[in-house]
Amino acid sequence: MENSNLLELQKARKSNLKNLINDSYDGSVEAFAALVGKHKNFIYSLLWDVENPNNRNITDKMSRLFEKILNLEAGYLDRLVGSSSIGDYTYIKFLDIKDSIGTEKLSISDETSFPIIVNDLFKRNLVADDLIAVRVFDNSMIPFCDFDDVVIIDRSFREHQEQQYYLIRYNLKFFIRRLDFGSEGYVFNIENSHSAHLNTINTETDKDKLDIIGIIVFRFQSSNKFMR
Repeated sequence: MENSNLLELQKARKSNLKNLINDSYDGSVEAFAALVGKHKNFIYSLLWDVENPNNRNITDKMSRLFEKILNLEAGYLDRLVGSSSIGDYTYIKFLDIKDSIGTEKLSISDETSFPIIVNDLFKRNLVADDLIAVRVFDNSMIPFCDFDDVVIIDRSFREHQEQQYYLIRYNLKFFIRRLDFGSEGYVFNIENSHSAHLNTINTETDKDKLDIIGIIVFRFQSSNKFMR
């Protein structure tokens, strides 16, 4: 999803929230704030236009919270106003890295998710059920991705593809790595040469300790995301 699309989603959420407050609460931000358990100044900051440097993003988590409190269907605040090329959204669940470390299972969170445009999946021949979201947990892959960025993993693709990026599990710990091919065969490498993290993992000699979770198909910089 391009940054421009993330911006358009923010505009849609803000517009829908404004209309909801105007139509259902007679335009009273105070009444709406009391209902959802937030300070009125916080709600005002959500309603400010994206061009206002003091505006707050309406996050995925907050959108779902508001919808739940108001008994609205999930995704109500994401509906587009008028016509747009954004398209409908699907929500990709996050992998809980902390709960998954040290085990052979993947702990998928039912509480947090990341919105992806359905048409973007269609154009890449991706299936939403095959995808998981991961919040980047170290700086070993700068400049490809940095701490707190979000990457989307396709778990259906585990084949070796040179110069592509993967989420892997090695010794029951998780790493994001680039796959390279050289004299020693296929190896997973880091991008950041100054990182103190594990540098090279050989897909053949280390295969007993290695599990390829999937290939990275999308990445979103933390400075441009609307999620917290």
